[in-house]
Amino acid sequence: MQHTISDRLAEQIAHMVRNDEDWIPDADGVNPEIHVVINYFDNGVWLCAHNGECFIHKFERTQRLA
Repeated sequence: MQHTISDRLAEQIAHMVRNDEDWIPDADGVNPEIHVVINYFDNGVWLCAHNGECFIHKFERTQRLA
């Protein structure tokens, strides 16, 4: 299932990338209990399933957002 990017989430992604941040703490329309939006810098911005993990290398990339 593809996540629809709202205008607000698009703004949050642009801000994150512009400021070289690595994630969005309260991504619009994203359930934080399941997913997080991560900036992998050279590999784009991804919606990731964190599976309860706190280590980014264990996250599952589910959809490229930017």
